[in-house]
Amino acid sequence: ADSDFGNTYGPDSWTLVTTGNQSSVTINDEGTELVIEGPLDEQFGPGGGVGFAKACQPARARLSVTFDWYYDLSTSWPNTGSFADPAFYINDEVIHLSATTLWGNQNQSGTKTIVVEQGDEFGWGVESYVVGGLGNAVLTISNFTTEVLPSQDPCQDEQRIVTFTASDDC
Repeated sequence: ADSDFGNTYGPDSWTLVTTGNQSSVTINDEGTELVIEGPLDEQFGPGGGVGFAKACQPARARLSVTFDWYYDLSTSWPNTGSFADPAFYINDEVIHLSATTLWGNQNQSGTKTIVVEQGDEFGWGVESYVVGGLGNAVLTISNFTTEVLPSQDPCQDEQRIVTFTASDDC
């Protein structure tokens, strides 16, 4: 099992994507936290106010992924709340970490375990729909661990080659 953002899933292995105003994705020097600051977009109306920040990468095997998350809205007011995110992504499909019905500055946290299949692209992100400069949010991921699970497809499991040698010397 890998822990934190080191070894197999170290800082250089993540694809970091940011759009919008003042968004960022960083991994601290100790490799213990991934911090995603969502965009502070300042446009209202059609085509404006949409941006995101995310970190993602493909799973190298079938994995159990466990992590703690903390969604901080306290630095900005007013805020659009958790319906815009935080989220865990598998192949760009959203898996919400929090209740999506909250509105306003309600900090949230939790622990999540999710299974991802080999080749799935997984990661985290914060998205801004129509913030209009009203504030952004920060998603912190810590205690990140992965554990390799047996494949559900026997053709994908690790293959072992065994060589037998015959001899007449009994």
